[in-house]
Amino acid sequence: MLKKIFGVTAVAFLATAAVACSGTGSSDSGETGNATETSVTVSDSNSSNASAESLGFSPEAEGAEIDYSKDAEEYKKHLKLANYKGIDVTKVDRSDETVTDEDAQEQMEMLVDGLKTYDEITDGSAQEGDMLTMDIEGTVDGQKIDELTAEEMTYEVGEGMFLEEFDEQLVGKKAGEDFEIKVTFPEDYLEEEWLADGEFNYNGKEAVFKANIAKIERPHEEELTDDWVKAHQDDLSMYDLDGTSTVAELKEKIKIENAAAAKESNDYLIGSEALNTVTEESEAESYPEEELNELKAELIEGIEQEYEAYKDSYDTIEDFLKDFYGIEGDNPKETYADEQAKGYLLQKMVVTLIAYENGIKIGEDEVKATGDEAAAYYGLDNYEALVDQFGDVAERNFTYQTMYNKVISYLATVSNPVLDIEYEEDLVEEGLEPVG
Repeated sequence: MLKKIFGVTAVAFLATAAVACSGTGSSDSGETGNATETSVTVSDSNSSNASAESLGFSPEAEGAEIDYSKDAEEYKKHLKLANYKGIDVTKVDRSDETVTDEDAQEQMEMLVDGLKTYDEITDGSAQEGDMLTMDIEGTVDGQKIDELTAEEMTYEVGEGMFLEEFDEQLVGKKAGEDFEIKVTFPEDYLEEEWLADGEFNYNGKEAVFKANIAKIERPHEEELTDDWVKAHQDDLSMYDLDGTSTVAELKEKIKIENAAAAKESNDYLIGSEALNTVTEESEAESYPEEELNELKAELIEGIEQEYEAYKDSYDTIEDFLKDFYGIEGDNPKETYADEQAKGYLLQKMVVTLIAYENGIKIGEDEVKATGDEAAAYYGLDNYEALVDQFGDVAERNFTYQTMYNKVISYLATVSNPVLDIEYEEDLVEEGLEPVG
């Protein structure tokens, strides 16, 4: 699981999505941030009554410190920073962040299932639970359906990817043989909005799948034992659960990690809400021209690359922008890029100045750790692979991402959780319980 929560996009190819989440609002409030501090302290008058240390926040850098003072001094010329201490935020309950033995047991069993290994079956037929590598081609009324067609697809018999009767007919099939499977889709299999988007309608119709199984693999039956824990240390390290040698130790570490994750999510909700507020109340009187133009160029390039993938479906890029982003008017591409770049840069200036005023330091090891986690999320080996692929833009954006995470954590220590819940379902999704 990702230890950090990525609140901004870290690489250029996702820049469009990132800045779309940032507002461009400004305010005439006029309140500026507090004077520069070299350490973080929290007073009862403007905080959540929790010390920075108790919330796990440290302003110190891990690894060689990265100097961002030049950016901060530049941003001071452009931004009227609103007050960011003592901001009222939504109350959330920290009183029950523990994980029960039953919860931990369930998670351990999921680990065993997720880390199971397979043996290839060379003499025998498929049965429920087997993992198949196969080609399928689905047709309806004699028409090939792309959504029902795949090559070298891996499929677990019994998982119900299509319909139960599809899985039932896979049982007993052997590798290397050609066969057909016939199923009838329910009348409501495809949702109305899919059909409205032009999806081929095969509700209530019979589909014929021509299939061939290239390989059958059968899972080992494994039990959760001390030996299993010892044998899977490398696998468990992916979940920060290595360093255990018994089931009891693994269970305890799962409980600790879950409690830490719940607390981190809780702090992130508080800090994010505070950052959104201070960003809305801050005023960008101008923008650093060079950086603004670079951001706009990256956004326009991203939009143009995105359009290339869809241009066969649209007469012009203007039609694409209207359909995908709701952008209309004169020069829509440039207008959109300008608005979004300013929104992103406004937030970046806010984050940077809060960090600077409070002595929050950024270290190279922290940036690397943030990049490593994002690289894993995007299917790359490590942070270095991201830098190799995207160059300086990756280093710049991951340095900011690291700063963003630390500022979010800092704001959680100086906010004032007093507001009643407005969106209780959002907290439930985060695994948190509202107060009251």
